[in-house]
Amino acid sequence: MPHGPTQKIIHYLLQAILIVILVYLGKLIASSDDKIIFLGIIVVGMGLLFHFDFELFILFTLIINQEFFFLAPRELLGEANYQDLLFFVLPLTLSVYLFRRKKIPLNISILMAGFFGIIVFAVLISTLEGQSLVLGFKSAKGYFLLLFYFVFVSRQIDIQRLTRLIVLTGILLMILNNLQYSGWGEVQLFQYSRVVDLERGGHLRFLMGDFFTIFAPIVALGAYLQQKQRWYLVAFLYMTATVFIQGQTRAVIFGLTLTTFVLLYLSERIRLKVLIGALVMIVGFVLFEPMLQETFVAGLFQETTEEFSRKTGNIGIRYDAYDYYWKELSTNIATGRGIWNDAFTDNNPEDMKYKNLHLADIGIMGFFFHTGLLGFAWLITLLILIYRTHFASLGRLQSHINYGVLGYFIFSIATLATLNGLFHRFTIVYLALALSVIAQYNRIPTQLVTE
Repeated sequence: MPHGPTQKIIHYLLQAILIVILVYLGKLIASSDDKIIFLGIIVVGMGLLFHFDFELFILFTLIINQEFFFLAPRELLGEANYQDLLFFVLPLTLSVYLFRRKKIPLNISILMAGFFGIIVFAVLISTLEGQSLVLGFKSAKGYFLLLFYFVFVSRQIDIQRLTRLIVLTGILLMILNNLQYSGWGEVQLFQYSRVVDLERGGHLRFLMGDFFTIFAPIVALGAYLQQKQRWYLVAFLYMTATVFIQGQTRAVIFGLTLTTFVLLYLSERIRLKVLIGALVMIVGFVLFEPMLQETFVAGLFQETTEEFSRKTGNIGIRYDAYDYYWKELSTNIATGRGIWNDAFTDNNPEDMKYKNLHLADIGIMGFFFHTGLLGFAWLITLLILIYRTHFASLGRLQSHINYGVLGYFIFSIATLATLNGLFHRFTIVYLALALSVIAQYNRIPTQLVTE
C-alpha cells in the first residue's frame, strides 16, 4: 500500500484512470458483436487489479457477481450472464494461490475439501439417474465460485479499506436507485429487461443490486460498531431505509432488523431486556397504531398475515414448493437428490417451473435438496466453526472478530427459510469473502487486528 499523501493521491488517480479506461473500452464495444474483446478487457483488467489493488479487485468481483448492478448494456455478452466472466477470472487468479501455497487454517482447508467433495458427489447422483455428467457440472457451476475463497485468502486484505470501498459503493448504488425510483417513468438508469413485482400494497417497488444491497449496510453497521465513525452509522441508516422503502421484501426487512438488534446486543450497545423490549414494541406498534394503517409497513403486515392464513400469494407458493421438494428429498435424504440441469427433461425432479415452483424460493432447502444430510452436516460444521471463531464463550465476542462478517452470518441464518445468503450462485462469493476474512484474522496476531 502507498505511504504519504502524495503517493496516495497518485495511487488513487491510477485507479480512477484504469476504471475510466475499462468503462470507455466497454462502451466502444457495446455496439459490436465481438464479445471476445470485451471478455479480454475484463479478464486483463481484473488481473491488473488483482496484482496492483487487491481490495479493488475484491470489490469488482462482487460487482461483476451482481451483474454490474444492471448498469452495463445487456447486449455486451448476448444471452450470457455477466457473472459468467468470473469463471474466466477465477482460474487466472486461483493459480496465484496454487503457486504461492500460502498457509491457511487447517480447519477451513478441510471444510473446503469436504464441500467440493459433496458437490461432486451430488453431480454423480444425478448422473447415475440418467443425466449427463457435463449437464450436471454446468448446473453446479455456481457452487464452484466458492473457490474464490482461495483467491481472496492468497493475499493480505486491508479490511478497513475494503470496508470503505464496499460502503461507498453501496451508497452510490442506493443513490442511483433513489433517482430511478423518484423519477419513475422518466429516468432509465438500470438496464433490466424484465419488469415484475413493481407494486406491493399500492406502492411502487423497485430496487436493483440484489444481495449487495443487503451486504453493504451490514458491513457499514459492523464498521460503525468497531470503529465508532459516525458516517458509517449514517450510511447504514440511509442504505437500510432505501432497502426497506424501495425493496419491500419481507424476509430482508425481518433479517436486517434482527441482525441490527443482535449485533447491537453482542457489541454490548444494548442489553438483553432492551433488545426484547424493543422487538415487542415494534411488533405492537405495527399491530395497533392507527397511523400506520395507510403506510407500506401496514400493507406488508396485512398482506403477510393474509397469505399465511390462506396459504396464498408468495407464501402459498413457498408452502407448495416446500411440500413438493421435501417429498422428493425424503426419497434419498442421506445424500440428496443430486444437481439437475433444466436441459435434462427426462424425469427431472428439480425442474417444476411449469407449476411455478422454484428451489430459489425456499432458501437453504435448495442446498439440502442437492446434498441431503451430507450438506446439512457440512453446514452445521461451518456454523460451529463460525461460533468458535467469533465467541470466547456463550454470548461473549472474541476480541479479534469482524462485526460485518458476523452480521452476514446472522442475516443468512435468520432468513434461511426463504433466502439463501450462503449457497445461492449469486451469494456464494460473499461466503468465500467472509471465510477468507475469518482465515486472515485467525493467522494475524490479535494486537495487529485491533489497531
